[in-house]
Amino acid sequence: MWLVAALLVLAGLAGAVLPALPGVPLVFGGLVVAAWADDFQRVGWVVLTSLGVLTVASFAIDLAATALGAKRVGATRLAIAGAALAVCRIEVLAAWEIGYRAEIHVDSGRS
Repeated sequence: MWLVAALLVLAGLAGAVLPALPGVPLVFGGLVVAAWADDFQRVGWVVLTSLGVLTVASFAIDLAATALGAKRVGATRLAIAGAALAVCRIEVLAAWEIGYRAEIHVDSGRS
């Protein structure tokens, strides 16, 4: 479990500079896995809820920044909506793929 948590956090840190990886959600997922591996002894629900709220806020700010950036360069409403949809699609699909691979890794370690 600790290895999966570390890999998720490292992938999230890489996502801070690579646009195809959803950095903040991956770091949050890694921290949730790490807290779970420790049976939530050091990190409780208050901290995880706060981090979850910050993750959602970061996602919303990312969407708003994409839409406002497209608007600033003169994009049409349809192009702005397309840019926002693309951000959602990339974030969700990348997080799903990484979560799926992590689940396979964890399941293969069980006997």
